Amino acid sequence: MSGDHKLVESYSILRKKFNKSYVKKGRETNIGNLIDDYYSKVLYGRKKVDEGTFRMFGKEVDTAKTLDNFKKYTGALGMGLNVFAGINNILMGKMQIAIEALGGEYFSIKNSSIGKKNYWTLLPEYMSELSSTSKRSKLKLLTEMFDS
Repeated sequence: MSGDHKLVESYSILRKKFNKSYVKKGRETNIGNLIDDYYSKVLYGRKKVDEGTFRMFGKEVDTAKTLDNFKKYTGALGMGLNVFAGINNILMGKMQIAIEALGGEYFSIKNSSIGKKNYWTLLPEYMSELSSTSKRSKLKLLTEMFDS
């Protein structure tokens, strides 16, 4: 098939033939919208789209801020206040580390044990620096280095 043919889907319904073109021009394409969003965010610093306002209890309320706050609330409710999800997250992480250690491709069971020992040894120093402005603990510096 040559590249100069338009992409068209043809179909028939009750003996009537329909053609649907898959080619769009200019601003109608997704790539055009992605480029516009990129320029808006990176070049002009517009992080959010103005969603407008609505009236609630006689006051003008910003739609985007309301939706952001609702998103934060549901996130806190879904993960932050859900004890079972937190426990499940910890257990799944520990299980994945154990599986990886048993596989031995990136680290062994011995390496995993040494890492856990080092973590628990360095944790008190890390916790003591949480309210400090200068961070010097090895665990904090490693965390910043690997951006976790």
